[in-house]
Amino acid sequence: MKVRIYSDSIRAANTWVSATGNWHPGGKLGTKSAPVALDAQTVKKIQRPSNGCQDALPFPSG
Repeated sequence: MKVRIYSDSIRAANTWVSATGNWHPGGKLGTKSAPVALDAQTVKKIQRPSNGCQDALPFPSG
């Protein structure tokens, strides 16, 4: 899924990366008001995975 990454490391648009870090605070966790964002500690370019991804969050039902 697409995730906004806050980092000093700039990558070109549409680049696949592996990132580690902490959730970028905002909104309420577990709801659509929480941003899909990460304060990255590391960002590394990777090859596109063989399995496709959907740009949607798996929100719990209920």
